[in-house]
Amino acid sequence: MRRYIKLTPLTAEERLFSEENYFVLESYLQASGLGEDDYDIAYLGYLHAVKKWYSCPELRKWTFRTILRQTIRSHLGNEKRREDKRIQTISLNELIPGTDTLTYADTITYENLLYVNYERDEDMNIKYNVALPERKVFRGGGKSDEVLAIESFIVGKMKNMCFEYEKAEEAKKKLSCIQAYRRKQEHKNLYDVYRVDNCIYIVRMVTSK
Repeated sequence: MRRYIKLTPLTAEERLFSEENYFVLESYLQASGLGEDDYDIAYLGYLHAVKKWYSCPELRKWTFRTILRQTIRSHLGNEKRREDKRIQTISLNELIPGTDTLTYADTITYENLLYVNYERDEDMNIKYNVALPERKVFRGGGKSDEVLAIESFIVGKMKNMCFEYEKAEEAKKKLSCIQAYRRKQEHKNLYDVYRVDNCIYIVRMVTSK
């Protein structure tokens, strides 16, 4: 029957044995190719192997090197399983797999924005009862040039259209805005949108008559 050996502080005899056989651990680490992040786990496995060596004399039919190797592998495997169970955190600015430039932040609804904790900007100052500047009136009620063009495209008869920008980075930013607008207006069945380098293409969906 397999017996669990609890890892407790080493006795004087066990400590002496661990010091005399530390070269076995060093040899294992050199041959195993483990990364530095796994060294602490391997060292705990080494101490556990020493504890097994004295607590289970029946294991001495194998060499200490064998017991050490199996114990470290067990510790590494247990750590891997614990790591897999931990909740993985992601950044809201991270791209969603399978999309061009759509981030997780783009999927947050307006109603839930208040529940999102962004990193505090140390350069930001909050002031109250300030003199209000004159509000600027934006053309088209605040609609961007892209939105105005898309609205005209929808009611027109053109098969496709293209927005060309000076840099691809600008096109990436604009694509996120257009995709958000497309979702909000439920235009999924009206047109497709995608980016190639510094150009964004709007393609009318073909509907069967």
